[in-house]
Amino acid sequence: MEELVAKIGEAYASFIADANLQAEKGNKAAGTRARKTSLAIEKLLKEFRKASIDASKLLFILMALPLLAATMVSCSDDDKDVPEVNIGITYSGATDVDGTLYTVQGDTISIDSVYCTPAEGTKPAMINDVAYVLDGRPLGISPVPPFSISLDTEGFPVGRHVLTLQMTVLQEGKSVGTAWMPVPIAVVDTITDIPSGATPGGSATFTGKATTSN
Repeated sequence: MEELVAKIGEAYASFIADANLQAEKGNKAAGTRARKTSLAIEKLLKEFRKASIDASKLLFILMALPLLAATMVSCSDDDKDVPEVNIGITYSGATDVDGTLYTVQGDTISIDSVYCTPAEGTKPAMINDVAYVLDGRPLGISPVPPFSISLDTEGFPVGRHVLTLQMTVLQEGKSVGTAWMPVPIAVVDTITDIPSGATPGGSATFTGKATTSN
């Protein structure tokens, strides 16, 4: 990745030099070179994005391996021993009213992070590969912490929706499991449609009921 960053730096320096020649002196040849370099930079940036994501995934896998190994060894005698965890999210752009996240149509709801805490008396746990499904329609997978996603509600019909989070759960002493967490969402026309007694907007933590299986 260091070599790729160096190439981006060199290309950018060349682009700036040629772009300035065209802007300041009207050098058409320099303008042609600048345009050509801009395309090369775009390609390099795409390569960097892919390399950066791959590096992040590799780091997370390396961090997870000791826990996964412990889980597999400990569970060899009982594959039905599923993880015992509580799943929670931090969010912004919505208001929690009795377990439902309210938002005004057109606003953006952000799931800022997804986390798990081991049930009382159980061993350390972690999650991986959080998949998001809205009303049965897959939205995508967030593979590395903090597993965030942003939802633009401009095209959401006013009414009730369900955002389901599905994730892999690794817990020491347990089988590898899968957890599902439904997050009820209500899209309303205006801020006055949010039930009284709640403070709209802001960031908060939401802990819902999660079902875990293997």
